[in-house]
Amino acid sequence: MATFVIVHGAFGGGWEWREVASMLRARGHEVFTPSLTGFAERVHLATPETGLETHLQVILACQSYGGMVVTAVADRMPERLAHLVYLNALVPEAGQSVFDLLPPAIRQRFAEAAQSHGEGWRVPAPPFEDDPVIAAFARGRHVPSPLRMFTDPVHLGPAPALLRTYIWCTEDPARLAGVADLMQPFAAQAQRDPRWRFRQLTSPPDAFIHMPQVVVELFDEVARTGEVEANAFQEPADARPRKTPPSR
Repeated sequence: MATFVIVHGAFGGGWEWREVASMLRARGHEVFTPSLTGFAERVHLATPETGLETHLQVILACQSYGGMVVTAVADRMPERLAHLVYLNALVPEAGQSVFDLLPPAIRQRFAEAAQSHGEGWRVPAPPFEDDPVIAAFARGRHVPSPLRMFTDPVHLGPAPALLRTYIWCTEDPARLAGVADLMQPFAAQAQRDPRWRFRQLTSPPDAFIHMPQVVVELFDEVARTGEVEANAFQEPADARPRKTPPSR
């Protein structure tokens, strides 16, 4: 059996992965879903200095902004890791920040929101009204993200020789317009590069909430085979994003 460490995205917390973690543990795996400094039960630790470097102090899995953290951790301690799994996550190159990877319109929106509603250093969580599943599950839980998370560049050496899997979620809800396109270059890279394995899910970006059973199957495949085998996984024909939120 395998050990997973799963890093959440911006505005969220380890709580988002509870359902997937429970299913993986039921299959015999050990799973850790820490909340980064400044989020969830650690929200009180956020300061204007909280940024990417704060979050860098196994199968290492991630989603969204978590890709910045996972990429940097893999650079610093590759000998402790067996596999990197990016679920619709950013895959930065050396010297890049999240803002370098975001479209100008989103960068501007985040920066303006921090100035007008976040005392200049916090980015308020975006609304989720158009996604009732996420809105119900996350109500009262999402918290602002420190602006430095988005502006800190990632410092990397030569890419470590680690197995890597990229899972691309192709649905693009209105609240995150452009996210599927934003992640498409990383998906394309994974398809071209023999060091990567690639999977595609017909799901919104938060597949671990919308389709946890399918995500568990993919993670379990990584654990059982050591890598996601080419063409081994087929998304179930009846797999659909859930219509009701998981229990809180």
